Amino acid sequence: MSKVILSLSTIPSRLKSERPEGIKSCIDSITNQDYENYEIHFNIPLINKKTQEEYLIPEWLENHPCDHLKVFRIEEDYGSVTKIFPT
Repeated sequence: MSKVILSLSTIPSRLKSERPEGIKSCIDSITNQDYENYEIHFNIPLINKKTQEEYLIPEWLENHPCDHLKVFRIEEDYGSVTKIFPT
């Protein structure tokens, strides 16, 4: 069976949000599934091209226990294609 690659990106305000239904709950929901043959490629630029806001990686993401989650820091923000371009 082929490996599934989930490719994601976000914006700085969503990444730093502490809301219970925010991006953290989405990542946790995906990583808590029973399916094992997958990777999550979370593509995060250094600076948001539109707002010039820096992407700060929260502690929960740096220390996430799931081996399937791969965080990629990207030099340049390509807009919405950032989700798939690096992957």
